[in-house]
Amino acid sequence: MKNYLIGNSVTSYIIAATLDYLHYDFNIMLNDRPLKIPPILLLKYKDDKELQTLFKIFKLEPSIANIEKYTKRIKVGYLYDGKIHSKLTDSAKTAYLNKQKRTNSPTNISDSMSSYNAILLNNIIPFLQDRYSHTLVNKIPSKNVTIYNAIYNEKYSKNVYLEYITKETIDLLDYDYVYDCDEHSKIKRYSRQFTEYIEKPTHIKSFEIKNYYDEPTIYTTYNVLNNVTTIDIGRLATQSQLKQEDIIKYVLKHRRKQKWSLI
Repeated sequence: MKNYLIGNSVTSYIIAATLDYLHYDFNIMLNDRPLKIPPILLLKYKDDKELQTLFKIFKLEPSIANIEKYTKRIKVGYLYDGKIHSKLTDSAKTAYLNKQKRTNSPTNISDSMSSYNAILLNNIIPFLQDRYSHTLVNKIPSKNVTIYNAIYNEKYSKNVYLEYITKETIDLLDYDYVYDCDEHSKIKRYSRQFTEYIEKPTHIKSFEIKNYYDEPTIYTTYNVLNNVTTIDIGRLATQSQLKQEDIIKYVLKHRRKQKWSLI
């Protein structure tokens, strides 16, 4: 059964690469929403074995040059008590969440980690766009298809958190980004070139983004009459704290199961 990916999004190209890795046929149907690739877009991995799998999915040779170009050890800092710390205290985490009116969950604030390994997806997505440009279509059949929907679905409307990104160069010492855990600050996080505000700043130009912090969720429906499976997937579609590593693991797990069931 043919797969169709809806939405000009990072999620669509990640799914495309994963389906390609599994040798599934697919097409991408773009919507009117332009693709904006964040300047820092990270895909966390836990060890060399997982990195090798991800490189295979993206069709990258695991050479030293590629590892240096496409991966990085990310160092995370937490600003409280007037300075940057490598470790997050319970009180600092509570203050960080309180000022955003958010509740606690295990994946909040970078899993409270001081560092982790990551693939730089902002360097990966552009060549995935080129690689799969030949798969673009403007129409989807109405029967016998699986649809991955990565665009907004109002059925799953949840709490939306507005953030405002400004371009500012800030000295973060040797940290890649720093969470602002001052409960009275209007800043959420600093990176080397950008600052994320929880309220629109008046002193500098900014652009608005939407974030969703509900539990990671993927919704699947099946139309028996037309044999159409629709999978609402991605932060935008499901409005949840769904990460790209979750999406890759979902596609690998569920599509491999389907292949096994056909043998």
